[in-house]
Amino acid sequence: MKKQKKIIVVDFGGVGDLILAIPFLKGLTRAFPSVEVSVLCTERTGMILKEQPYIDRLFLSSLTMFGLLKTGLALRREKFDMAINLMPETSYFSAIKMYLLFFLINAKEWVGRDTEGRGFFYDIKVSEHEMQMENEVLMYGRIFKTLSNGDFDERLEYHISGANKKIAGAFLAKERRFKKYPLVLVNPGSDWPAKRWPIERYAELVMRLQELFPAVEFGIIGTQCEGGLAHFIKERCGERVFILSGRTPLVVLPAILKEATLLITNDSGPAHIGRAVGTPSIILAGPSESAYLTVKGKNESIVIQHHVSCSPCMMHSCKTQDCWKAISVQEVLEVTSKILERKMNEDNS
Repeated sequence: MKKQKKIIVVDFGGVGDLILAIPFLKGLTRAFPSVEVSVLCTERTGMILKEQPYIDRLFLSSLTMFGLLKTGLALRREKFDMAINLMPETSYFSAIKMYLLFFLINAKEWVGRDTEGRGFFYDIKVSEHEMQMENEVLMYGRIFKTLSNGDFDERLEYHISGANKKIAGAFLAKERRFKKYPLVLVNPGSDWPAKRWPIERYAELVMRLQELFPAVEFGIIGTQCEGGLAHFIKERCGERVFILSGRTPLVVLPAILKEATLLITNDSGPAHIGRAVGTPSIILAGPSESAYLTVKGKNESIVIQHHVSCSPCMMHSCKTQDCWKAISVQEVLEVTSKILERKMNEDNS
């Protein structure tokens, strides 16, 4: 590893996956300060890493075959010494696509996860017997240890630039109606419908929190496609709720979360961002593996989850939602109220 000069880390995951990769990237640059570290991500999610100081160069690509071909050929000219894929090989089809990409990049050494035997083409393989059954940061730690024979700081951390702090502050000042109230952000969405607590329960939770805390304002975050979820809550909860879904650039979202007193979210990208910027967080988890959620953040985070007979699972959607039915509004209300009351008292002291 000491002879390596240029490394490219490939991570085609979602926003949450990229946030979870930051400790690995940070560890890599600190363990090998003379190495140039580049990262290749998707166009949809990669901007979340734009201003992170642990990256020398950021490359973005579409996931179409043409996009990967174009990207691979462009990266070939960079003459990388090592290519590292942080994502699992979810199928043999995805493994073949990654093989072709690595073949095009033509790095001297290939590193990746041997997910259920599908990482056969890597020069350095890190065993993974079952996909997404362990904390991803710890999984990246095993890759790191293989390369460096050392460890890195597992705690999530996200650097927010001064410019994005100003943008977020100005944006919230424009959008908020009750600027002097503490701000609670709510994220009712997720890329997978099976990972969403029922929207009716989110609306009921916000209504009951409004009754208990008449001097708190609520902002609903999410993607543009999740705007319907935000409007569902707004229509039932009224003027102390405002909608941010689809209106905040990805690179500014961490600065928005940093401004909040509390974040209530499904197990999704914003949950990891909240932990990384130090926003106290309530994370609602349905079908996820518990070990997958044991991530260290910069502040308090509480995971609410109840396993049922069919969990954990990796279903994209689910008709029964038994794991979500096990999480009642009353339970989330009690946990949220305690944290919110304590944080408000701390801010006023």
